Amino acid sequence: MQPSESYHGFPLPTSNTTFVPNQLFDTVLMHASRGCVRLVAYMLRRVLGWCDSEGNPQEPHVQVSYRELELQAGIGHSMIGAAIEEAMQRRCITCLRTGARDTRNNRRIAALYELNWDERTHYLTGPDEFQGFFGGEGNRTAIPNDFFDILVPNESLAVIRVVGAVLRYTIGFQTKWGHRRQQVQMSVTELEKRTHLSREAVRKALQDSLAKNYIQLLEGGVFDPDAARLSTAATYGVKWNSACVKKQRDDVESLPDFEQMRTSKRTTPKSCMNKCTPINDHSEKLHGNSGDSGRLPLRKVARDHSEKLHGDHSEKLHGIKITRNKTYLKQQQGPSDEKTVFAAVVENHADAFTETKNRLHSMGFDHKSSELLAGRYSSEQIEQQCLWIDRRQATQNRLGMLRKSIEENWPEPQGDSEFFANTPGALFTSHFFAGLAGNFDQPLAIPSARDVGVADIYVRRLLEIVPVEKNTPDWGRAFGRFVREAERDNPQYLRSFSAALRYHGDAFYIQFRERNQKRSQQAADAEREGRETKFLPIYHEYLRRQETYFREIYLQEYTEFEAKEQEQRHKYNTGIFAKSGTIRTAMLAKFDREEERLERFRAFFQSKNGVRILSFKEWDTQENSG
Repeated sequence: MQPSESYHGFPLPTSNTTFVPNQLFDTVLMHASRGCVRLVAYMLRRVLGWCDSEGNPQEPHVQVSYRELELQAGIGHSMIGAAIEEAMQRRCITCLRTGARDTRNNRRIAALYELNWDERTHYLTGPDEFQGFFGGEGNRTAIPNDFFDILVPNESLAVIRVVGAVLRYTIGFQTKWGHRRQQVQMSVTELEKRTHLSREAVRKALQDSLAKNYIQLLEGGVFDPDAARLSTAATYGVKWNSACVKKQRDDVESLPDFEQMRTSKRTTPKSCMNKCTPINDHSEKLHGNSGDSGRLPLRKVARDHSEKLHGDHSEKLHGIKITRNKTYLKQQQGPSDEKTVFAAVVENHADAFTETKNRLHSMGFDHKSSELLAGRYSSEQIEQQCLWIDRRQATQNRLGMLRKSIEENWPEPQGDSEFFANTPGALFTSHFFAGLAGNFDQPLAIPSARDVGVADIYVRRLLEIVPVEKNTPDWGRAFGRFVREAERDNPQYLRSFSAALRYHGDAFYIQFRERNQKRSQQAADAEREGRETKFLPIYHEYLRRQETYFREIYLQEYTEFEAKEQEQRHKYNTGIFAKSGTIRTAMLAKFDREEERLERFRAFFQSKNGVRILSFKEWDTQENSG
């Protein structure tokens, strides 16, 4: 979509938004090229921006063509390949399947890419430490779709970065009171730091952004020529569409008093329920500043993204498939039926409501989410799910699983731990944590269901090399020690099995395979030496019988063999070896050994056509195979 000359500002972020990780602004916009920024932003928009009426993803996969990336994402055809490569190098996306062109014998295969999600608990923004978009709770902002559909595909990288910085430090910043900033003081120097642009580029981008109504100047800066002691930075804010602002102000003024609704027994008017929307805000608190709560507080509401993007794109030229991360998407879903929420609040007893809300808050939910859940679901249902959450083997998103179990009223888990307690994956994982911690006794850690599932796949690969399942606990401890040694100098190492397998699993597998090959070779050598010690004397008897037979049957050939033996002995006595008495004596002693002579006899006659004398290996296999 091309920007209109009469663009009047972004719609308020109360609907038609995409809930994106803040790393889009903190990492990608600040460091990536324009093509990479447009590609990653387009993928985030397509994957995270569309859901059905139940809040679920409309499609498990989204396929786009090069033409669509040209027309909708604004990436030149010749630059798409470079943008994909850069996005992969920056760990923003991962390749699930490599594409292939049409050939005479094979059909075209579309490349398949996925947004890369980081399962670690730390929110990281540095370009070197960034390993994918943060998949945990918080650190996300509802960004107006116009930013992705109008601004990113059409504007310069400088404008995208400047507008992105204003978005990030206004609506992307939550104060300690739970409000979103409406304005931010930022000097040109600060914008240089936040955008990685030159001073001249920042000034030009600011002028373009203001002229095109992407941002607005709320208060001009002041320069104090007296050592700049009284200088102040200019104050900027997102340019909101004035019609949307007026409508929201009217709606806010007509909202009923929530506390009065909660404690009273009256029935909530239907008209009020249509205007009240739940708040579900999990964004982080940056820098600890309170900031300016703004003149018009924005209320984050349930979003409707049921519309379809860009119509029907059936073309599949050089197609690229983009997949959704289901774990991440589950975290975005929350209560969305406002009428049910407020009706339940009115009907519930105030004391029970408060007790349930406090229970949810103690489990880790913020005050607003606790209030919404307590108002929508019964206290008995919530208490049951809180008691059962530890038995569900929750992995990285414990609160997300708890919220989902409350909303869908999951049944009580039955024997989950016992079900996989003795599987190879569970044994490998539990002993991994013991090895990682240096525990030589029985492991105490209880692996999660996710860890067990991943470990089962990994153990199957190890069993292909050494098919001895009883060794699985030893392998798990060895992997734990391997990871502990590899991360010895990294005090910030996240003790996660999934992360350990991702970063060290291949290296341990290679070491495991090479050590097994070495042990197999050593075992084979030891077995061969043992058999030689045991059976060589008997084999030499076999060669002596063969020599007696050949001396009588092949007299001419045997005479030739003896002549060759005399010639070789003469060389030891008169050749270069004769100059060193020690070497000559050693060589002659070896030459005169009967075992050596019998082997030379076998080799000599083995070269004759039609003659067959068994080697030790052949003789051993034939005579001692039983």
